Amino acid sequence: MSVSIEDINLSNDLVFSEVMRQPENVKPFLEAVLEKKIADIAYIEKQQDVKADKVKVERLMTLAAKIGDARFYARKEALEEGRAEGEHSAMVGLVKRLLKQQRSLEDISDICGLDLDEIKKIAEDE
Repeated sequence: MSVSIEDINLSNDLVFSEVMRQPENVKPFLEAVLEKKIADIAYIEKQQDVKADKVKVERLMTLAAKIGDARFYARKEALEEGRAEGEHSAMVGLVKRLLKQQRSLEDISDICGLDLDEIKKIAEDE
């Protein structure tokens, strides 16, 4: 099938893109379509392949996920530490109340589940 130059126009994307990919055809094609002489054409850099950038994107996403995981575990650890400190503080308060009630160190140790040395240390600080 033969197509005349009059039948080719800029709205035909397939023809336009195919011609524009071939530098030796660009100038004659544009001159024919525009019906004007063109002195010079500046070519832009070819579009990069998406697959080449895909590896970079995947690496960045992996890194972002690792950073996110690290932040998650740091927060989790901080919460656990805070919870442990809160529980210990509550336990110290309970020991002090039991000491004021004149309970024996052994009874307090049994009630609180704390080591007898720790109970003694709290009693000394009291």
